[in-house]
Amino acid sequence: MVAVSSCEPRRKTLSAFSPPFYGAPVIDRYSRPQMRAIWSDTRKFQIWLEIETIACEAMARLGLIPKEDAAAVRKKGKFEVDEIAEIEKRTNHDVIAFLENVASYVGPAARWIHQGLTSSDILDTTLAVQMTESAQILSDDLAALRKTICKQARRYKKTPMIGRSHGIHAEPITFGLARWGRTRIWIRGSSAKFARNLGCVRRQSRLKSCSAIGTLNF
Repeated sequence: MVAVSSCEPRRKTLSAFSPPFYGAPVIDRYSRPQMRAIWSDTRKFQIWLEIETIACEAMARLGLIPKEDAAAVRKKGKFEVDEIAEIEKRTNHDVIAFLENVASYVGPAARWIHQGLTSSDILDTTLAVQMTESAQILSDDLAALRKTICKQARRYKKTPMIGRSHGIHAEPITFGLARWGRTRIWIRGSSAKFARNLGCVRRQSRLKSCSAIGTLNF
């Protein structure tokens, strides 16, 4: 049996009654595949499973549980989103539903899964992982945008165009100069702001383990 005593029943939300399992956290029209994948149910449960597996492996290293059981969790641990959704209709608790589903694949070794943890340990740590992965995508995009703008500015640095001032034609300039001059200010400002945000995300990207009712307090 999976240790789930630290889990308390959750109140159902509207998203729990509509497919997919928790509803779409991001709108397909306004998101890219790689970002949607991070916030999908599948990715969320993958992170849950990895956290639970790492916790079992840590307990095995400390001699708290048999090493062969931790190895079994690593080897056999898997889940099915549709099955979890069906189980949650009965349990009214997402983490318990997940644990029951994983236990059905792992077998007897699953009795150690979630030992010493509480639901928020899994949810908060998963959120930190998802935020970090999302921030990395944005960081890579910003670096690629900066590189592209610089490349285009050099490419069109001698291409003449009409300058503008007060809404009318002004002295001729080059397209490369205009594009670079206008965008470098935006890049400089957005880069600084994003660097601060990324730093904040990374500082918050820590494992959270407080156990049931915060008994461990770390």
